[in-house]
Amino acid sequence: MVINKEGQAKDLLLKYSFDFQNEKHREEIITLLEKEIDWCKKPDSQWESSEYLRVLCGYVFCFERGEDAALIKRAKTEINFDVGCIIDEDWITSLSKNDATTIRTRKSLIQGFTDYYKNYFCL
Repeated sequence: MVINKEGQAKDLLLKYSFDFQNEKHREEIITLLEKEIDWCKKPDSQWESSEYLRVLCGYVFCFERGEDAALIKRAKTEINFDVGCIIDEDWITSLSKNDATTIRTRKSLIQGFTDYYKNYFCL
């Protein structure tokens, strides 16, 4: 059975909106991302889109916690090449640094993420 990951991505966006300040949301999304990584790594997992995984990684990035860079990197590197390509390396790099230039870039990346998904799903 192929799971509709685009539908899951849209449901996630509707549930959490773009509230990146809520610690409870962060914890829930991290748990969902860890489960999704494990599911995607199973040999029999089948999906039509990596959008849900990308949205989860984007949300984790938008919470702006340096310690979360390793989890995003895990999603990028442990599943397969195609999935790795859709997860932005800049998210990982940006969370790993905290100088003024990187913080400005991070704000721009967050704005790009939110704008993209507001348009993608017409939210």
